[in-house]
Amino acid sequence: MNSSVIRVGVSSWDQMHPECVDMLKDKTRCRPGPELDILQLAAMMSNLTITFVHSAEKGCGLSRDSGASWTSLMGMLSRNEIDVTGNICYLMKERLSSFGASRPVWYSYQAFLIKKLEPPSVRFKAQAPFDLRAWLVIISCVVACAVVEAARELPDKGATLSIRNGISITWQTFMLFAKPPKEVIWTFSTFFFTLLKIYYTTYVLASLLYPAGVQRPFNNIVELADLLESGEYRLLHYHPAKYLRFEFCPPETCLQLTRAIQSKGIYYVNDSSPHRLLQSLIDNNNLVLISTEITLEFYLSKFPQRDKLWLIRDNIFLQMNSYFWRLDFPLRRTLDQALTTIGSYKMNVLNRYADSALTKSNKHPQVRAHVSLYTPLRADHGKNLFIQYSAAVAISVAVFVMELLFAFIQKWLKYWTRKRADCIDLTR
Repeated sequence: MNSSVIRVGVSSWDQMHPECVDMLKDKTRCRPGPELDILQLAAMMSNLTITFVHSAEKGCGLSRDSGASWTSLMGMLSRNEIDVTGNICYLMKERLSSFGASRPVWYSYQAFLIKKLEPPSVRFKAQAPFDLRAWLVIISCVVACAVVEAARELPDKGATLSIRNGISITWQTFMLFAKPPKEVIWTFSTFFFTLLKIYYTTYVLASLLYPAGVQRPFNNIVELADLLESGEYRLLHYHPAKYLRFEFCPPETCLQLTRAIQSKGIYYVNDSSPHRLLQSLIDNNNLVLISTEITLEFYLSKFPQRDKLWLIRDNIFLQMNSYFWRLDFPLRRTLDQALTTIGSYKMNVLNRYADSALTKSNKHPQVRAHVSLYTPLRADHGKNLFIQYSAAVAISVAVFVMELLFAFIQKWLKYWTRKRADCIDLTR
């Protein structure tokens, strides 16, 4: 084999196009992808020629049985079918024990992708908080109170004065200008006033909470492990559960994740294409995809329904990604030196393929409600609070009646005791 030719293994995905490597960039829009873009430049700097070997399996490859055999690109390395991986892969202890790796090409925080949660609805309209039916109920209550008060005073004060007093007393009572009269009939108006107060309390709460939002269900791998173990979320992956290994987490959390997968299982998708993975997140409410923030931004930038997804960065663990090669690869130092010389270009090349501005809305710490400003409060919104208030008043009245009854019984017993004593004195 020619020492200036290196065999590069590729496991294709949406951002990798080996057929574009040899095309002139000024005459075509075909781009090889960020991973091959960097590797191609390093090979040119080292006067090396690239030949591609395609993998029929997905991803970089995982160990089948504690490093004895491997899948995908790592399997091709172990069988000496390739010299270097064209895909940039996670620096995992299991891989580093069997293969060599370049210096980290990309540094990226671990991140999670889930379907956005639906925020609670907000019933709020600043201009007129109630709908027509609610307004009719409130106005009818006020008018009924005025009519009852006017009817009560009609025999003594006449029609004109009683109507005027009824409207005046009702207005002052409802606007809190004066205390309501102590007559029994105003107990009913107290219920009506409470209903009005409940409506406005609901309105004020809605206005203070507008727009309602939903916070992230978790913020890091430790919190996610609890949700996976409880079954609230399931892991989405394109590898079977038996091949999965967890390293980017505290040891106890990694064990917890392993237990969660063994007991709850995963949502397995036999397709590693970003569109298929992200569509699975949308179709299911409780799935989570774990990867690096860079990779997930690649996925989102090409996905038309990205507004429905939520990108959560794990600020605890920083993941490093490198090219892998065989331990006896003779050009490893040459290629590694070229990758080191490239420097910041390795990160700048990402801007050609993933626009962070497109994914900015996916990173907000909370999801805000998209609710119309013109959704009014309905008449039945205060029903439950009104029932609770009515129950409290009913209990209070019952206690008051019991106290009156008890006092009456005591008075009656005292009366009959005294009368009996008087009768005994008369018989002597």
